[in-house]
Amino acid sequence: MRTMCFIDGENLVFRYQEMCKAGEKPNNGSIKHIPDVFIWHPHLYGDDRNLVRVNYYTSAVGTDEKIDEIREEVGKIVVNPAGYGRRVCAHVFKKPKSSNKAKLVDITLSIDALGHVHRDQVDCVFLFSGDGDFVPLVKEIMRNGKQVVIDALSSGLNPEMRRIGDQFIDIDRWFFLR
Repeated sequence: MRTMCFIDGENLVFRYQEMCKAGEKPNNGSIKHIPDVFIWHPHLYGDDRNLVRVNYYTSAVGTDEKIDEIREEVGKIVVNPAGYGRRVCAHVFKKPKSSNKAKLVDITLSIDALGHVHRDQVDCVFLFSGDGDFVPLVKEIMRNGKQVVIDALSSGLNPEMRRIGDQFIDIDRWFFLR
C-alpha cells in the first residue's frame, strides 16, 4: 500500500508549544524543535515500508535566506535512516508576522494531497493535523477510495477530526512524558 504523509507542521508546532505552556513535560530526548516553525519526532512517519514521501508544511518570518536555512534544516531529516530512508520534503512559506498563520500551508497541503490522490499515486494518506479546516479534504480523499489516518495532538483537536478518518492516532505520547 503506497503511503504518503502530509504534515501540517504549523498546526503541530503551535499545539505543541501550547501544551508546553500548559504544563506538559516534553519528551526532549527525541524531539527536534524550532520555535514557531518546526517540531519533529522520529515516529511521525510511521513504520511503513511502502512510504512514498513525507511532506512537511510550515511557515516562518524572516529573510529569504532565513527561509532557505529552515528548508535546509527540515530537509536534513531522514525517516527510517537505518532502513529504506526517505528525506522529509520541506515546504516552508514566508509570512509577514509571527502571529499570522499562513493560509498557504493549508492550501498547498490540500492541493498536493488531492493531486496525488487524483493521479492515483497513493493508497493511504497520513494527515498530521487536528485542524477542522481539513474535514472536507479528508472526505474528498475517502470519496476517492483512499484510506486516511489522522494523527494529531490533543490540544486544539477538532472533534470531527478524531472521528472522520479510517483511523485516529493521538500523538501526545510521542511528544510528552506520560
